[in-house]
Amino acid sequence: MAAQLWTASANNAVLHSALDFLPSSTQRIVNILRIEQPYFVRCVLNLPLFFAQTVHAETAVPKWLITGSTDKDIRIYDAKAIKHQEQAISSSRPLHKPAPSATLKTVSNGWFGALKAHWHEVNCLRIWIDSQTHKPWLVSSGLDGTLRKWELTTLQRRFAPHIGTHSIPIHAEPASHTKKEPQFKL
Repeated sequence: MAAQLWTASANNAVLHSALDFLPSSTQRIVNILRIEQPYFVRCVLNLPLFFAQTVHAETAVPKWLITGSTDKDIRIYDAKAIKHQEQAISSSRPLHKPAPSATLKTVSNGWFGALKAHWHEVNCLRIWIDSQTHKPWLVSSGLDGTLRKWELTTLQRRFAPHIGTHSIPIHAEPASHTKKEPQFKL
């Protein structure tokens, strides 16, 4: 039986590994894929894995891998494109690295957009399910002392036309400034 492990690193990469828990396995950890980014990666959130393990698994969610980094941005990757590349490349060869200039062009590793998220580095990404509407929200925290949130359906509408083409940056508003949204704890 193998489990998936996604790790963020200060070496500007996200690493996808498979963990084999069978007693007969000779190699417990197999590195499958390395995705390089232009800055230190502080956090990673795999939406398909998150929703597969929750009671909200029936919610239609995008197949995205989301990362937060020291450049204050949140990057969104197409997990389906990553999956296809996992099958096509060896584990020792990294995918192409997005340019530090953060031009919002699609690169070969499935990166198709970025959110201008914080004024300091992003250090945590989570999904919050609104208890009243049952809608999922992407929530981030940053070293700037703020929580930011985006409704996933809004992000889907914004990014859907841009998958595979240029993307438009989306700016968050601090969670404390929204009037109608319920308060929540992380």
